Amino acid sequence: MAKLTYLSRIISTVCGATVCGATLMSVAHAAPSPAQLDVLPTTTNVYTSYTVSWNMWWGENAQRWTLLSNGEALCTGELEEQGNSKQSGSCEVKFTPGEHRLVVELCNASGCSESVARALVAAVPELQEWQPDTAYAAGSFIIQGKSIYQAQWWTKNEQPPAKVWQFVTEQGASLSAEVANWQNNATAAYTIQHDDLCAYITDGIIHHAIPELSARGLQGSVGVIAGNCANYHWQAVEQFAAAGHEIYNHSWMHTNPVDPAWSDEVEIRQAQQMLMEKVPTAVEFYAFPQDQASAESIAALKADADFIGMRSVNYYLARGVNDADSFDPYFIKNDLFTNSGIWSVYEGSDDILRAYVDDAVMQGGWALRTFHGVEDTSWEQIPLQRYQGHLDYVKSLVDEGKLWVAGASDVIRYGMARRSCQMQSTTQYDASLVLSFDLSDPVCKKYLADDTQLSVVVSADQAVNQIAAHYQQADAAQQPTIARINEQQFVVNLLPRQGQVVITLE
Repeated sequence: MAKLTYLSRIISTVCGATVCGATLMSVAHAAPSPAQLDVLPTTTNVYTSYTVSWNMWWGENAQRWTLLSNGEALCTGELEEQGNSKQSGSCEVKFTPGEHRLVVELCNASGCSESVARALVAAVPELQEWQPDTAYAAGSFIIQGKSIYQAQWWTKNEQPPAKVWQFVTEQGASLSAEVANWQNNATAAYTIQHDDLCAYITDGIIHHAIPELSARGLQGSVGVIAGNCANYHWQAVEQFAAAGHEIYNHSWMHTNPVDPAWSDEVEIRQAQQMLMEKVPTAVEFYAFPQDQASAESIAALKADADFIGMRSVNYYLARGVNDADSFDPYFIKNDLFTNSGIWSVYEGSDDILRAYVDDAVMQGGWALRTFHGVEDTSWEQIPLQRYQGHLDYVKSLVDEGKLWVAGASDVIRYGMARRSCQMQSTTQYDASLVLSFDLSDPVCKKYLADDTQLSVVVSADQAVNQIAAHYQQADAAQQPTIARINEQQFVVNLLPRQGQVVITLE
């Protein structure tokens, strides 16, 4: 085709554009002539950079070039067409581990051509700390501090940067990772529960509690007496759930759990079936009325696959802060609000509401506050102004990163998954970090839902500009999110069921 291009120029010169214009318009350019890759080593290592060069000595010119490894672009560039003149290009490449089939692709408006392929294998050499009494063969790699060197010949007792040691590269920051105790690396967790919706006297939950929580971006938790709800209650429940608030099962008719009239089938199962019909989100937490229950009822609840936890019974023995590392999902401690503070662990303090939250922050644990109504006629209703003041204080702690406010089910899933779905971290040759989770533990299988996010704190041993995170599987619907803590630490929120996560420095 190069000859055809040359012939068209001769015709243009002899005939002129007026006579032969139609003929000239019918002559098409061809795809570029193939490039030739310069000689490369057949083996290399992942630390050494190479200048990969190519030439197209004569022929149809290209408009752009791409260096491909196993079909994936390593680098690319634009070219200026100059007839049949020589074209060339190069780029610096560090190869990833494994086999590489390298080709140069040249393209113009008429198509593309590929060079003859060259094969190269990149290995990850063993890095040893330099020792004066160790003999190193030519080609050996050592690391001293963060500097990587390669021996040019046999050597012993010659410390880098002696002439025998060729500097290869400087390692960047080293990364490490651990799962945070609570979501977003908050110091403590807090759940705000309101019992007895559908008792009618607790409608302040609808008119005040949820609106005040929503106005501050806080998640609330509402316990429903499922057999006593009017249509407007169910409409409110649906709206609460759609807005992200938790709905939990608080029995069918609020019967005393230790009374002979109590029935597990009615007060637990029938109530749950109604809630599953009415609530657009999962209902996974149960609170027995009056925080009482028989051993048989507790066993029935634990055996019910719909539930992942319950509020503790025997309140006087189960008040206070839940420990992050040892809480029992079927015995969640709480603190009951009363206006006088009676029955609270913090009775006698200036403010039992603030005292409980502060205690959770101090211990790094989980506080579950039980309210009833707000500014209504319910038992021990909390005045609206006091409730607003408490939520303002809670919001300030959230903004400071000290508190994670969430429903009991979310907190249980997070805490139990953190404890049972063990994370492994592996440092790669390029200082990237690969995170994976062992999901085989039965407890992990129960509590780690598809949408359960864990927060991983990634730490560097020096200040870094930024990190990136992505799932290794190509079809991940969403990628991990990253928030900076300080110049050396970041929080990565990820979904363990999406598979391995790669953390890299940017």
